[in-house]
Amino acid sequence: MSLGPDRLVSPGPDRLVPACACSVAAAVTAAAAAAAAAAVLAVWLWTSRFEVEGDSMSPALLHGDRLLLAPPLVLGRGQVVVAPDPRDPRRVLCKRVEAVRGSDVWLVGDNLARSTDSRIFGPVPRATLKGVAIWRYAPKGREGRSWRTPSGATNRLLCPPGTFS
Repeated sequence: MSLGPDRLVSPGPDRLVPACACSVAAAVTAAAAAAAAAAVLAVWLWTSRFEVEGDSMSPALLHGDRLLLAPPLVLGRGQVVVAPDPRDPRRVLCKRVEAVRGSDVWLVGDNLARSTDSRIFGPVPRATLKGVAIWRYAPKGREGRSWRTPSGATNRLLCPPGTFS
């Protein structure tokens, strides 16, 4: 037996609604659940994770910070990226983008005294970047995006003159 739109059903005490309203609510709930599941799946497939090692990015990022990375589709100065070390591709580095020119990216660490970066090995090919940091998810108490740009970073240019001019 089917209920027509003119029939009433009771979703709870002392409430009567048309049967079609119940089916609309169920459809909306199912669509919302499907959208949430799709969003979780997309984030899981689209992103990767990285754990910071060493202190070349301190104080913005510390040893043990865990980052969620997105594909490096758009790059800009000040973004934190993960890339293989050009001298040893088995080693992975976390650095800040200093400059982008065509297919080359100049990377530097925030802690210049403790960083091996493009000042040593030169620019890296953009195609080799593993990802751009979008969120620090651990450790507890350090979650968020507070690594954005350290004090004074926007005023320094560490590329050799003429490298990206």
